[in-house]
Amino acid sequence: MGDLLRLPTAGRPEEDWAELHAHSAFSFLRGASRPEDLVAEAARLGIGVLAVTDMDGLHAARRLHAAARDHGIGTVYGAELTLGEPVLGTPVVLARSVEGFRLLSSVITEAQLAGSKNAPVYDLDAVARAAAAGHWAVLPGCPPPGTDRCDVAAVAHRLARLTDVFGTSGTHAELVDHRLPEDSVAADAMWVAARRAGIPVVATGAVHYAAPARPVWRRRSPRCAAARPWTGPPGI
Repeated sequence: MGDLLRLPTAGRPEEDWAELHAHSAFSFLRGASRPEDLVAEAARLGIGVLAVTDMDGLHAARRLHAAARDHGIGTVYGAELTLGEPVLGTPVVLARSVEGFRLLSSVITEAQLAGSKNAPVYDLDAVARAAAAGHWAVLPGCPPPGTDRCDVAAVAHRLARLTDVFGTSGTHAELVDHRLPEDSVAADAMWVAARRAGIPVVATGAVHYAAPARPVWRRRSPRCAAARPWTGPPGI
């Protein structure tokens, strides 16, 4: 099976930049754009790879594949999982291979069958066993409600718990900049926490819509942005 995901690294040309965290309209009350619109905007911005990571499902996979093929960009398939443990939050799981996609699909299906509509119940032991196969890359995803993103100790605790479940080899810290006042401090905290945990760092847009020409509530969500390796904030 060929790799489905190549994480960005230093020295890669611009066309290999990837957006690894994006919600489509399949994520109710989180995403505002169709998969096709996200792909079109990613192609316009020169992004080489796009991941659509909807909540607890791979609903956009077929449409993502078709649209990306038409626009000539690469794809990554993943989902943001509601694991039910406050510290874990909703990590983004990305399939590195076809086997990774199969494992992710299986874990989501079992959780949906064990729970109810919009309330899947994940078996963390089963998730950990699937992650141990080494076919996933994991990002922290959207922070849990009430989380202090600027508290290094709290961020480090969350990263440590993520590595408990998903392992250190597949877990990555995630920097997101929506141009909010606290974003730069939160990025510093995530960088320091990642160094303590010994895990690599990537930047994403945590995208919720394709373009700002939408109703007001959608304007408050970030648009597509290229993910690239992070070398650390000044002075760290």
